[in-house]
Amino acid sequence: MLGQASYDSGTKQTWRGWQWNRIVEHLPGYHPRIGAAALKRLCADKVAVYLPGPDDLDRPLVISKGFRNENLIAVDVCPERVKGVRKAGGIAVCGTLQETILNWPEGMPLDVVVADMCGGFNKTIQCMIPIMHSTLDVGTVVAVNLLRGRDADNSVRKTMSEVYPSSETANKHRGIHFAYGVLASVIHGDKRWPTFPLAERARISAYLMALVNPVFYNYKSGNNVYDSVVFGWPWGGSQAKVVRKEIKGYAVVNAVKSIIKTRNIRSRLSAMRAVRTQKLHRSRAAK
Repeated sequence: MLGQASYDSGTKQTWRGWQWNRIVEHLPGYHPRIGAAALKRLCADKVAVYLPGPDDLDRPLVISKGFRNENLIAVDVCPERVKGVRKAGGIAVCGTLQETILNWPEGMPLDVVVADMCGGFNKTIQCMIPIMHSTLDVGTVVAVNLLRGRDADNSVRKTMSEVYPSSETANKHRGIHFAYGVLASVIHGDKRWPTFPLAERARISAYLMALVNPVFYNYKSGNNVYDSVVFGWPWGGSQAKVVRKEIKGYAVVNAVKSIIKTRNIRSRLSAMRAVRTQKLHRSRAAK
């Protein structure tokens, strides 16, 4: 255990199992009747980035589902935690999740992003959306876990409630807010949106939400309530280029540089990639 109280509780473990089950179900190629052997093959080559926390409890669970140890990339700002993951045989990068995704090595797959942020829907969380647009491709599975009631600024949630004619946006669930934030980033560049009738807005919102295909969960730990969402990233190729062009005017993008402080992250990611390649070669040679 490194740096803070352990996350090893029955409630957190139940949530952790729910989250990774939903992640696997959102992987391209998954279907409900897939056999156990085929499922492990599906997961084997998927690269996942996640926050390890003080005990790195996700890693053994995810490996049991078929993911390779070499494809699980832990990201943490705490050097002691990074050392702990490496000492246990894992791969870890010292930095923030945001700067890691923003500077992800070109050509290296990124199939799963797990953001157990344990904070409110603040600017740091909001900037994850344009960062994801800048890097993720169609098929990437995104999982976000947020703390309810700790938003320093709720203006974004209020704006979403005004823009989307859905009772869901009035819900306190931060996972719903994040999912609608993803939709807001897509339609922001369309100046016609405010002129659309409410019924048309609802239709478009429902269509985009179906593309994202989110599933939601919430649980209580102590006096805190946590909200989770897992969804598949639906934009890629030429469509992603259009969206990325549109989100340049997205207000949160302007705050990214002031929030995300890149600390030699590219060299750290290059080193991570080299270590992963070496471990994969050794693993395959041993078989």
